[in-house]
Amino acid sequence: MINVSNLMTRHSNVFTKQQCKNIINWGLKNGNHEVPKTFDDSTRGTHRNAELYFMNNKRLVKTIVPYVERANKETWNVQLNFCEPLQMSYYKKGDFYTWHKDSFAKPEIFTQFKRTEPSLRKISFVIALNDRSEYEGGELQLATGMHDNKFSAKSAELYSAGDIAIFPSMTEHRVTEVTKGKRFTLVGWLHGPPFI
Repeated sequence: MINVSNLMTRHSNVFTKQQCKNIINWGLKNGNHEVPKTFDDSTRGTHRNAELYFMNNKRLVKTIVPYVERANKETWNVQLNFCEPLQMSYYKKGDFYTWHKDSFAKPEIFTQFKRTEPSLRKISFVIALNDRSEYEGGELQLATGMHDNKFSAKSAELYSAGDIAIFPSMTEHRVTEVTKGKRFTLVGWLHGPPFI
């Protein structure tokens, strides 16, 4: 594990390359393709162009969550209580996601996940499902500060299928435009009770 000034942690080989291919195939065939390809939330200044497939796969969650819990315990130590269904993101040439945070402005009760207490997204994770050599652009970047009203960024350095980046959901991050090939990732969020 590599710790980058408490901004994020990374692991390799969460899944094998074959398992990643199987996840892509399963997601394309069985995932809920619910979100429109183009997402524009002008209230948050967020713009995304990608295809999303939601996957309620408890076996995958059971594999991933221990990595996230360990990173949380060693780095941020926030209280966590559940993981949302996973999202497979498919970016092709021209697709991107502008600067955004995964956390919500205020706690919500997520009845769709059978929750009865308010919670917030606290920890986000992104797993590369294909190798960086299969596409150009499409870099996951996390904001490290601001200069002249622009974010300075640190690459998550997801180079190989099975690599995972774990970071606080309140961290501004983006996916740069894919200029060649196809990029597949598995994304998720762990929730916890409000901070105050």
